[in-house]
Amino acid sequence: MLDYASTLTSVTGGKGEFHLTFSHYSQVPAKIGEKIVEGAKAAEAKS
Repeated sequence: MLDYASTLTSVTGGKGEFHLTFSHYSQVPAKIGEKIVEGAKAAEAKS
């Protein structure tokens, strides 16, 4: 999505625009959630 704005500007000669809106949150699977929490705790312990 980050490259899309510059590509759109190039293709449309600066006249194109788009709007990005939040859609929804999704629940993270338990195993991935545990890894995220562990990583956050490790980062917090380092600082």
